[in-house]
Amino acid sequence: MYERDPETLWRRVGAGVVLLPPGAAAPLPLGAFAARVWQLLSSPTNARSIRDTLMVEGSLTGEAGTRELDRVLTLSSR
Repeated sequence: MYERDPETLWRRVGAGVVLLPPGAAAPLPLGAFAARVWQLLSSPTNARSIRDTLMVEGSLTGEAGTRELDRVLTLSSR
């Protein structure tokens, strides 16, 4: 299961999001795709549900999209 860290500060900026995880030395900017994943993490969910939602929306296609989702979820779990 994945969800946002409640201690991570964040703000929407244009189509993206800027995160400031606890203990981070600098903010972490996220592009539009990663920002959408961040939005989907507002409540506990699993990778399959996120992937299915993004596929229906047309935000996720092919192997490259799946790899990008895996990368974003790995970042979110740190």
